Amino acid sequence: MLRRVFLLSVMAFSVSVSIFMIWPILSIYAYQDVGVTKPEVGIITAAAFVTALFLRVPFSLGLKTEHFTLALIGGLIANTVALAGYGLSHDIFSLLGFRVLHGIAVALDYTLMLTLSSMIVTDEAEMTSSIESYTTALALGLVTGPAIGTLLVPSISLRSLMFVASVLGIAAIAAGTGFLREVHGIWGGFQSSRVKLRDLLMVLRKGGVTAAAATYLTFSTAYGALTAYAPLKGKLELGLTDQYVSMLFFMYFFIVFAVRLFLGRLRKRIGIPVLLYGALASAGAGMLLIGLAPAVPLFTLGFALVGLSHGLVFPLTASVAAHTTPPYARVAGNAIFLTSFDLGNVIGPSIASLIVSVAPISLTLAAISIIPFLGILTVSFIKRMGFQ
Repeated sequence: MLRRVFLLSVMAFSVSVSIFMIWPILSIYAYQDVGVTKPEVGIITAAAFVTALFLRVPFSLGLKTEHFTLALIGGLIANTVALAGYGLSHDIFSLLGFRVLHGIAVALDYTLMLTLSSMIVTDEAEMTSSIESYTTALALGLVTGPAIGTLLVPSISLRSLMFVASVLGIAAIAAGTGFLREVHGIWGGFQSSRVKLRDLLMVLRKGGVTAAAATYLTFSTAYGALTAYAPLKGKLELGLTDQYVSMLFFMYFFIVFAVRLFLGRLRKRIGIPVLLYGALASAGAGMLLIGLAPAVPLFTLGFALVGLSHGLVFPLTASVAAHTTPPYARVAGNAIFLTSFDLGNVIGPSIASLIVSVAPISLTLAAISIIPFLGILTVSFIKRMGFQ
């Protein structure tokens, strides 16, 4: 069991490194190298998540349990091809096409990795620990990717960085192949059939997944706007270099990783609802600072506050979703839950794209801060279900 958790964690780490090596500067690359306009930056950022949004739930209903790992490998391959495609893009249409492919990869990989993290353990009591190990590995990749990007940006072009990220994506495919061999034949204990629509409705009626998804949605909306336009604000309004922008995201994800290292203790001492209240307040305050900051120190502090929130919100809400979904319907439950991340990353950049066409980037980001503050209201539903 421990070997399965380890291999899944290595795969999650490798995927995160390949994606988040280029994530901090993707909007800058699109604007500066590919030549898209400021409003189009929001469209490019949202495109992958629009694809994932419409793919996750139908995919979860149509996939048999024993095919989980094969679909996972397909997603890892799509991730590698999409990263290379960014480097080959010279106009908005080609870049948009590879963003759509990346959305397919995101829908497959992240839904299945989260689902498998709760299914490869034999003891229900170990499920939370397995999910936390998986999310910690993701966070470590979130730190390592921007760190590598920060080191490479001064010496290679942003276009070349896309190809390097694609090469690193091959490591995720190798780790996934090893995981596939390790879990081969373990599916006997699970229902070997497609999840039916009634299972999906049952998951929604129980309310746990819905409350978790609504909470995650409010954070994801702010996060989507941040990734689309905070790098552009830093470069165009504060005069930051590409390297400094990458360093900001390194700091951001290092905070995410550090928070998740201690999450188990925090959860036991403080409880899920209180942690979520604090996390969403931190995200709102951080977005407000990022938007209105007149100087680099406050801009950096805003990143730190949103990073603190990121470290808490995903694993806590994922745990709520997992504990309120039976094993045979867990892929459907996780698809619904993760769709909230896709939807947030569509809504955030889309709203920001509309606002930025008539207002400065600073005011656009500050306006988005309202959404995570509103998310505090959704946590009350989780608290009523008895989660502590």
